[in-house]
Amino acid sequence: MVRGVDPTELYRSSHVRVCERLSALSPARLAATVPATPLWTAADLVAHVTGVASDAALGRLDREGVGSPEWTAEQIAKRAGRSMAEVVEEWRECVAKLDPPFDERIVRDLLTHEADLSGAVGKDDAPPPEAVSWMLDFALPSGTVTALCRPTTSSKVRGRSGGGCQAGRLGASSSAAVDRSPDRAASQLS
Repeated sequence: MVRGVDPTELYRSSHVRVCERLSALSPARLAATVPATPLWTAADLVAHVTGVASDAALGRLDREGVGSPEWTAEQIAKRAGRSMAEVVEEWRECVAKLDPPFDERIVRDLLTHEADLSGAVGKDDAPPPEAVSWMLDFALPSGTVTALCRPTTSSKVRGRSGGGCQAGRLGASSSAAVDRSPDRAASQLS
Protein backbone atom coordinates (compact mmCIF):
# COMPACT_ATOMS: atom_id res chain seq x y z
CA MET A 1 0.00 0.00 0.00
CA VAL A 2 0.95 3.62 -0.47
CA ARG A 3 2.92 4.67 2.59
CA GLY A 4 1.55 7.37 4.83
CA VAL A 5 -1.98 7.07 3.46
CA ASP A 6 -4.66 6.14 5.98
CA PRO A 7 -7.62 4.44 4.26
CA THR A 8 -9.95 5.51 7.07
CA GLU A 9 -8.97 9.14 6.52
CA LEU A 10 -9.39 8.71 2.75
CA TYR A 11 -12.96 7.55 3.37
CA ARG A 12 -13.77 10.34 5.81
CA SER A 13 -12.34 12.99 3.48
CA SER A 14 -14.23 11.58 0.51
CA HIS A 15 -17.42 11.48 2.57
CA VAL A 16 -17.04 15.18 3.40
CA ARG A 17 -16.33 16.10 -0.25
CA VAL A 18 -19.29 14.11 -1.56
CA CYS A 19 -21.67 15.55 1.06
CA GLU A 20 -20.51 19.07 0.18
CA ARG A 21 -21.02 18.37 -3.52
CA LEU A 22 -24.49 16.94 -2.88
CA SER A 23 -25.59 20.01 -0.95
CA ALA A 24 -24.99 22.11 -4.07
CA LEU A 25 -26.83 19.85 -6.53
CA SER A 26 -30.27 20.65 -7.86
CA PRO A 27 -32.97 17.97 -8.02
CA ALA A 28 -32.38 17.78 -11.78
CA ARG A 29 -28.67 17.03 -11.24
CA LEU A 30 -29.54 14.36 -8.66
CA ALA A 31 -31.83 12.75 -11.24
CA ALA A 32 -29.11 12.79 -13.91
CA THR A 33 -27.68 9.51 -15.11
CA VAL A 34 -24.17 8.70 -13.90
CA PRO A 35 -22.14 7.89 -17.04
CA ALA A 36 -19.86 5.42 -15.23
CA THR A 37 -22.90 3.58 -13.83
CA PRO A 38 -25.53 4.21 -16.53
CA LEU A 39 -28.31 2.36 -14.73
CA TRP A 40 -28.02 4.75 -11.79
CA THR A 41 -28.85 8.37 -11.16
CA ALA A 42 -26.69 10.48 -8.87
CA ALA A 43 -29.32 9.89 -6.15
CA ASP A 44 -29.06 6.12 -6.70
CA LEU A 45 -25.29 6.33 -6.34
CA VAL A 46 -25.69 8.09 -2.99
CA ALA A 47 -28.25 5.49 -1.90
CA HIS A 48 -25.69 2.80 -2.74
CA VAL A 49 -22.78 4.34 -0.80
CA THR A 50 -25.17 4.93 2.11
CA GLY A 51 -26.21 1.28 1.94
CA VAL A 52 -22.57 0.19 1.92
CA ALA A 53 -21.87 2.30 5.03
CA SER A 54 -24.99 0.90 6.70
CA ASP A 55 -23.96 -2.67 5.93
CA ALA A 56 -20.44 -1.97 7.21
CA ALA A 57 -21.75 -0.41 10.43
CA LEU A 58 -24.04 -3.41 10.99
CA GLY A 59 -21.31 -5.97 10.19
CA ARG A 60 -23.05 -7.25 7.07
CA LEU A 61 -20.23 -7.00 4.52
CA ASP A 62 -19.46 -10.71 4.65
CA ARG A 63 -22.94 -11.99 3.93
CA GLU A 64 -23.68 -13.80 0.70
CA GLY A 65 -24.58 -11.58 -2.21
CA VAL A 66 -22.53 -8.54 -1.16
CA GLY A 67 -21.47 -6.69 -4.30
CA SER A 68 -24.13 -8.31 -6.46
CA PRO A 69 -26.65 -6.41 -8.59
CA GLU A 70 -29.39 -7.60 -6.22
CA TRP A 71 -27.51 -6.18 -3.24
CA THR A 72 -27.09 -2.76 -4.81
CA ALA A 73 -30.69 -2.76 -6.08
CA GLU A 74 -31.87 -3.44 -2.52
CA GLN A 75 -29.80 -0.52 -1.21
CA ILE A 76 -31.29 1.83 -3.77
CA ALA A 77 -34.87 0.58 -3.33
CA LYS A 78 -34.63 0.94 0.46
CA ARG A 79 -33.90 4.67 0.06
CA ALA A 80 -36.22 5.41 -2.87
CA GLY A 81 -38.67 8.22 -2.23
CA ARG A 82 -36.60 9.74 0.57
CA SER A 83 -35.15 13.21 0.27
CA MET A 84 -31.44 13.57 -0.41
CA ALA A 85 -31.09 15.30 2.96
CA GLU A 86 -32.55 12.21 4.69
CA VAL A 87 -30.27 9.82 2.81
CA VAL A 88 -27.20 11.95 3.52
CA GLU A 89 -28.15 12.12 7.20
CA GLU A 90 -28.44 8.32 7.31
CA TRP A 91 -25.02 8.08 5.67
CA ARG A 92 -23.50 10.47 8.24
CA GLU A 93 -25.00 8.42 11.08
CA CYS A 94 -23.63 5.18 9.62
CA VAL A 95 -20.15 6.64 9.13
CA ALA A 96 -20.17 7.87 12.75
CA LYS A 97 -20.78 4.25 13.86
CA LEU A 98 -17.84 2.82 11.90
CA ASP A 99 -14.79 1.85 13.92
CA PRO A 100 -11.35 2.48 12.46
CA PRO A 101 -9.64 1.03 10.62
CA PHE A 102 -12.35 1.06 7.97
CA ASP A 103 -12.75 -1.99 5.76
CA GLU A 104 -10.71 -1.12 2.66
CA ARG A 105 -13.50 -2.42 0.40
CA ILE A 106 -15.78 0.42 1.48
CA VAL A 107 -12.97 2.93 0.98
CA ARG A 108 -12.36 1.73 -2.59
CA ASP A 109 -16.09 1.73 -3.29
CA LEU A 110 -16.60 5.30 -2.07
CA LEU A 111 -13.54 6.68 -3.85
CA THR A 112 -14.66 5.04 -7.07
CA HIS A 113 -18.16 6.47 -6.75
CA GLU A 114 -16.84 9.89 -5.75
CA ALA A 115 -15.11 9.97 -9.13
CA ASP A 116 -18.30 8.71 -10.80
CA LEU A 117 -20.31 11.51 -9.18
CA SER A 118 -17.75 14.13 -10.19
CA GLY A 119 -18.00 12.96 -13.77
CA ALA A 120 -21.79 12.96 -13.64
CA VAL A 121 -21.89 16.62 -12.62
CA GLY A 122 -19.23 17.67 -15.13
CA LYS A 123 -16.36 18.12 -12.69
CA ASP A 124 -12.87 16.67 -12.88
CA ASP A 125 -11.72 17.32 -9.36
CA ALA A 126 -12.07 14.18 -7.30
CA PRO A 127 -10.68 12.15 -5.76
CA PRO A 128 -7.39 13.84 -4.83
CA PRO A 129 -3.99 12.49 -5.96
CA GLU A 130 -3.21 10.57 -2.76
CA ALA A 131 -6.50 8.70 -3.07
CA VAL A 132 -5.83 7.92 -6.74
CA SER A 133 -2.39 6.57 -5.83
CA TRP A 134 -3.91 4.42 -3.10
CA MET A 135 -6.50 3.05 -5.53
CA LEU A 136 -3.88 2.36 -8.20
CA ASP A 137 -1.77 0.54 -5.64
CA PHE A 138 -4.69 -1.83 -5.12
CA ALA A 139 -5.52 -2.28 -8.80
CA LEU A 140 -2.04 -2.65 -10.26
CA PRO A 141 0.64 -5.24 -9.55
CA SER A 142 2.90 -4.70 -6.57
CA GLY A 143 5.41 -1.92 -7.10
CA THR A 144 3.74 -0.49 -10.21
CA VAL A 145 2.49 2.66 -8.48
CA THR A 146 5.96 3.40 -7.17
CA ALA A 147 7.32 3.00 -10.69
CA LEU A 148 4.56 5.08 -12.27
CA CYS A 149 4.11 7.79 -9.66
CA ARG A 150 7.11 9.64 -8.43
CA PRO A 151 6.15 12.27 -5.84
CA THR A 152 6.77 15.77 -7.02
CA THR A 153 5.83 19.21 -5.85
CA SER A 154 5.72 20.73 -9.30
CA SER A 155 3.54 18.36 -11.27
CA LYS A 156 -0.11 18.96 -11.98
CA VAL A 157 -2.48 16.10 -11.32
CA ARG A 158 -6.06 16.51 -12.47
CA GLY A 159 -5.71 20.28 -12.48
CA ARG A 160 -4.09 20.54 -9.07
CA SER A 161 -0.56 21.70 -8.59
CA GLY A 162 1.84 20.52 -5.94
CA GLY A 163 2.01 17.30 -4.02
CA GLY A 164 0.90 15.19 -6.92
CA CYS A 165 2.53 12.40 -8.78
CA GLN A 166 4.39 12.50 -12.02
CA ALA A 167 2.87 9.54 -13.77
CA GLY A 168 4.62 7.50 -16.39
CA ARG A 169 2.64 5.47 -18.92
CA LEU A 170 2.15 1.76 -19.23
CA GLY A 171 3.09 1.25 -22.84
CA ALA A 172 1.91 -1.52 -25.12
CA SER A 173 5.06 -3.48 -24.38
CA SER A 174 4.53 -3.36 -20.62
CA SER A 175 4.07 -6.66 -18.87
CA ALA A 176 2.01 -5.11 -16.07
CA ALA A 177 -1.42 -6.65 -15.66
CA VAL A 178 -4.28 -6.15 -13.26
CA ASP A 179 -4.78 -8.99 -10.77
CA ARG A 180 -8.11 -10.48 -11.72
CA SER A 181 -7.93 -13.53 -9.49
CA PRO A 182 -11.17 -14.68 -7.84
CA ASP A 183 -9.86 -13.70 -4.40
CA ARG A 184 -9.05 -10.15 -5.58
CA ALA A 185 -12.38 -9.79 -7.40
CA ALA A 186 -14.37 -11.05 -4.41
CA SER A 187 -12.84 -8.37 -2.22
CA GLN A 188 -14.53 -5.58 -4.18
CA LEU A 189 -18.04 -4.40 -3.39
CA SER A 190 -19.31 -3.11 -6.70
